[in-house]
This record gives sequence, C-alpha cells and structure tokens, in this order.
Amino acid sequence: MINGRILFNLTLLICSAQGFVLARDLPPAFSPGQIGPGLFPTIVAGLGVLAMIAILIGDLRNGGNAPSSPIGRRAGLGAIAIVGLLIGYIFLIALLGFRISTALFLFLGITVCSLTTATDQTERSLTPKSFGIAALTATVITLVTYSIFTYGFGLNLA
Repeated sequence: MINGRILFNLTLLICSAQGFVLARDLPPAFSPGQIGPGLFPTIVAGLGVLAMIAILIGDLRNGGNAPSSPIGRRAGLGAIAIVGLLIGYIFLIALLGFRISTALFLFLGITVCSLTTATDQTERSLTPKSFGIAALTATVITLVTYSIFTYGFGLNLA
C-alpha cells in the first residue's frame, strides 16, 4: 500500500533524479580548471538518488510503517536556525569571501547542532572547550576545502 511516507520518498527521488539530469547539462565553464561546473552538483544529486533508492526500498520492505519519532522543539528550532545560517552564508560569501564566511557558517552550524541535537535527555551547555573544538573543526574544514578547490582544481575562491 502506498502511503504518505512512500509518496514523499518518491517525490524526493524524482527531484534528485531531475537535479542529476540538470547538473549534467550545465554548460562548460571558461576557467583554468579541468572540471566543469556540473561535476559536483552531479555527484551530490547522484548520491541523493542512491540514498533515496535505498530509503525507498527499506520503506517498501516495512510496508511504509516506519516508527515515527516526532521532532522536538529544540531540534525544530535547530533546523530553522541552520536554514537561517545557510541563507546568511549565501549573502555573506560575496561580502566576506569564501574563507571567512565558510568558517563562520561552519562554526555557528556546529554550535547550533551541538546545542539542539542531544542524544540523551540532559541539557547541553557550551564550554570553552566545545567552542574551541567547533572553531578548530570549522577552520580545518574551510582551509582543506579552500586548498582543494584553489590548488587542486585551479578554481578561484577569493
């Protein structure tokens, strides 16, 4: 029997497949790098298609009756905060550049996630150590990503 969960999974599968096709049709870029602008969107959309197929198969085996776990208030606020951070990141990347805006986005995203996604029922608190770990993680990911794109692919991420 097809229920709302399976229809939702089918919708996401179709959207992922459409993203895959559209990403492959992006025109070539005129940059010194050897890769085109559609490579990474194609990879991400392809992984999305594979993930949705796996999830759909699992739901069909269960008859679409997966146990529901409602999102708590804190997790819901965390998801809204991440969307807000992503929108802010899109606007700030032109003003501050890739490195600063990416490090700031990752630092704040890690902090929000650590506050809102507790695996136990205890309250999470921010300590200087957790801020340090978030800052170090954001810095390392930003510098590694910047180095891969700038020196590995020859793309300018000013």
